[in-house]
Amino acid sequence: MSLEEKIINILENSITARVHFRCDGTSVWGDGYKIVADKIRSRAILCMENTRLPAGTAFYSLEVNKLSVSTEMAKGMTSDTEKALIVHEATHALQDRAARTLNLIDSECPAFIAQCMYLKLAMPNQFPFQVGPHVDIFVIAHNIANTMLKPGGNRTLTAASVELQSLKEAISKCPLYHPREDEDREFDGIAEV
Repeated sequence: MSLEEKIINILENSITARVHFRCDGTSVWGDGYKIVADKIRSRAILCMENTRLPAGTAFYSLEVNKLSVSTEMAKGMTSDTEKALIVHEATHALQDRAARTLNLIDSECPAFIAQCMYLKLAMPNQFPFQVGPHVDIFVIAHNIANTMLKPGGNRTLTAASVELQSLKEAISKCPLYHPREDEDREFDGIAEV
């Protein structure tokens, strides 16, 4: 199975279809991921293996509409944690499709929540994160996803919500994002090919 087919299968699976919420103006919804899958099919979004990425990582480049995955991930993408990471990066593609400028931290919040919501749906009784630079982010995003998924749970986070502020703070403290926390990301849309 090609890399594109693996990613499309993840974006169109029954778990991803149940990932939906609104976070401070960003809408995330299952059918949106199907649109991203269609953009991959049409090659408006390229999927590439990147040998320079650390093992188990992926990255969406909004400047060139490309989803890159590490060599290790390109070979697998069978674990729920790998699939959830694809959902995280595809959330950035959804943001790119909306063509609006977002602060780096504001763009990461919905992506982490989507990743954790996928994991909560796939592995309801587990917390699959290990100690590392992102663990605080995952704890908060996982709790937000858990609250949203409860019967009658509110799936809308506003900028004023305590949970969202806690998530933003955790992301801004992470070494990966800290030096760039004030950076704006200009999501410019995804052209048809």
